[in-house]
Amino acid sequence: MNQPRVMRSFDLSQVPSNRALSECLVDPELSEKVEKRFGLCSPNADGVLFRQGDLPTNIYFVRSGKVELTMQAGLRIVMRVHAGAGSLIGLPAIIGKKPYTMTAKASKGVDVRQLSADDFVQLLQDEPRLTLNVLQILAGEIHSQRAALSNLMTELRVPVGRLPE
Repeated sequence: MNQPRVMRSFDLSQVPSNRALSECLVDPELSEKVEKRFGLCSPNADGVLFRQGDLPTNIYFVRSGKVELTMQAGLRIVMRVHAGAGSLIGLPAIIGKKPYTMTAKASKGVDVRQLSADDFVQLLQDEPRLTLNVLQILAGEIHSQRAALSNLMTELRVPVGRLPE
C-alpha cells in the first residue's frame, strides 16, 4: 500500500503551488477607488507584508509584480499561492476580523499598496456597490482553496468515504 508523501523540509519546491490566490481580481471600478485611497507600501527587509497568525491591520493591493503567500501547519509549509496584479491580499482576515491565515512575501520590484482595515471597511460603507466585487474575490479564493485541497487529497491518495445514496 502506498504511504502518503511527507514533506520534511522547508524547500518550497516540494510544496504544490496553486495557480493564483483567487480566480477573481479587483474590477475596474474598485481598482479606481483603491488607487485613490491606498497608500504606498514598503515591505520589511525580507519582503514580508504580514505573517500567518498576525492580527489583521492592513489590506494590500498588488498593482504590479507578484506576492507569494504560504501557509504552515506546524513547522511545514503546506500551501503556496501567488497573487499578481489586481489582487487584494488579506481580505478574509480583514472582513472576518481574524488573524491572517498565510504569510505574504512580496517579490523584488513589486508595487503593493496598503489601506488600514478600518479605512477599507469605510470604503465599502461609502461605496456599497463595491461589496459585490469583494464577495466575488472571496468566492474565488474559496473556490481556489477547495480545488487545491481536492488536488492535495488526490495526490496523497487519501481515502474518501462514499456519499450516502
